[in-house]
Amino acid sequence: TIAPEHNSGAITADRLERALTRLMNLGGHTALPVETLEAHCESDKQLSKICKERADIKASLAETAVFFTHHGREFLTTSSCYARDKWIADQLQYRISQPHHGGFPELPSVSQRLIPQQKLPYAALCANPNSLLIGPPGTGKTFIIDALVKTAMAHDPSIKVRLAAPTAKAASRLTEAVGIEATTIHRLLGSKGPQGWTHHFRNQLDCDLLIIDELSMVDAYLF
Repeated sequence: TIAPEHNSGAITADRLERALTRLMNLGGHTALPVETLEAHCESDKQLSKICKERADIKASLAETAVFFTHHGREFLTTSSCYARDKWIADQLQYRISQPHHGGFPELPSVSQRLIPQQKLPYAALCANPNSLLIGPPGTGKTFIIDALVKTAMAHDPSIKVRLAAPTAKAASRLTEAVGIEATTIHRLLGSKGPQGWTHHFRNQLDCDLLIIDELSMVDAYLF
């Protein structure tokens, strides 16, 4: 029998793309330094014979990956990841450019319960609720969220507050800490499985203040 002809270039590109995706998934990354993929190629018997230089990697992935430079270092990502992340970045830029909620005046009765390290982020959230609160474990992020919710409800008892978290356990902790029922993000948005979501940018949630806890656990697709 005669062995069928194979396009070695296509095989190399497919193998490289699978390696890139696997390496990104292992670390939870949306992009990788090019030298990381180069090191993988050197350790792979088949790829090491074909991809001997960075130019070989670029040529093989020219149609399926995006290369870019960040702070003088070269990175790459899959075309699908790049398109998804660019969409997220564009949406964030758009929302930043739009008028945001005027915020809430700080309440002395709430502020005095906070330690000095918590008062600054509390003040920042009151000034602009459209913010991201970050910090290591044990610094009182949930306590600050509770302070913001109490402040908002004190100024406007009719305000619609919704709380959500990536997991049921995190949602339960948030409910206990704030005293308002929190749900999972999937339940909040009305997940319909393969059919999509009940709520999205064309059918937004009916709420005035939305707080998502443990946002670092949310993957880019759900974000």
